[in-house]
Amino acid sequence: IEIINMIGVQSPDINRGVVRDGWGDQGVFVGYACRGDGNINRELYLARKLNRALYGLARESNTLGLDIKTQITLADDGTIDTAIVAIPTLADTDLTDFVVHTLGARPRHIIINGTGRYTYHASIADCGVTGRKLACDFYSTACPVGGGSPWTKDASKADVTLNIFARTLAVQNLGDNDECFVYLSSCIGRGDLPSAVVKTVRDGVTRTRNIHVDARPSVLIPMLGLDAPVFANLCRNGLV
Repeated sequence: IEIINMIGVQSPDINRGVVRDGWGDQGVFVGYACRGDGNINRELYLARKLNRALYGLARESNTLGLDIKTQITLADDGTIDTAIVAIPTLADTDLTDFVVHTLGARPRHIIINGTGRYTYHASIADCGVTGRKLACDFYSTACPVGGGSPWTKDASKADVTLNIFARTLAVQNLGDNDECFVYLSSCIGRGDLPSAVVKTVRDGVTRTRNIHVDARPSVLIPMLGLDAPVFANLCRNGLV
């Protein structure tokens, strides 16, 4: 067996800023929170609730796979119009009642494995190892997606830590507003943020203000618990 080690080191041009307590990337990062369960929009809350329930079911099954995707569409009156599920199945399995029970209501339309078959799955069938759908990991369609993919990166990368921090600030600043958006920007090699903005929406009225936060990596990484082995859970459930 021949093993070829192609693991390199971080660019010295980037590292010289990281070791000075600067960020390893630049970008604009968006945090979001709203009223409701989990402080996320209802479609996303229900989709994640269904996904986690199916994941638990599949863990105990010999015929269901773990490469599961769920999607919820609400009607204008707030009821569930469509529930879409993709779940690997090695045997005919009717999951309709399970979906209805988990959601607490019967959607007008339930689509399970839209092609009629889903047996060949996971990374051997789909090369999206790091190409996660950012909208699923963050806030669905409720707000713009900031930064880049956080996966396969450590906490010195702004795509990981500043995205999580932006969400934390959004929840903290939601108060009695309907929605709260937080926009943070970073500069590679610098610990101070070029901008930090909070935008709140209440009864259709928008208010925006600048804030000052100590967002150096040495401050945020331990504060957010990212110096602990939490990344498996983040990969499983998303950053929100």
